[in-house]
Amino acid sequence: ERHLQAALKKELGLFPYTDDTHELEYSKDIFYAEMKQASLEVEHFEIRWADIWAECVPAK
Repeated sequence: ERHLQAALKKELGLFPYTDDTHELEYSKDIFYAEMKQASLEVEHFEIRWADIWAECVPAK
C-alpha cells in the first residue's frame, strides 16, 4: 500500500503527490468512463490510500 506520507500531506493542505505533473484526480465515475471509452469493463474496483486498484477486462 501507499505510504502514509501522502495522506498526511493532503490532510495538512500540502501537495500530496510525488509526481509534479499530476493533473487529474480520478474519481470512480471518471475512471469507469475512461475504461468504457477504452472498451474495457471493470471487474474489480477499490481505492487504497487514494490510489485506484482495479481489474479490467475487454468488453464483451
